[in-house]
Amino acid sequence: MNKVIFQLSDVDSSSISYLGYNGIMDGTGEMNVWFRNGLIYKYYDVEFNVFLIIVRSESIGSAFNKLVVKNPKYLYDKV
Repeated sequence: MNKVIFQLSDVDSSSISYLGYNGIMDGTGEMNVWFRNGLIYKYYDVEFNVFLIIVRSESIGSAFNKLVVKNPKYLYDKV
């Protein structure tokens, strides 16, 4: 099992400031999202490949909304 702790700072997005991931490469983990408006959310059981798709996207905010926000399987907490 390969544990991954990955943090991006200052992502190129009009709505998201930072993204963080703490989990397993071939499994799931927690994705932390810091929004430019100051809100912070933690999403649970996000697959690492979903995180990679988001951070490699041309539009990080759009990819995040499409893959995570609109997917009811990802539970979250406001931090």
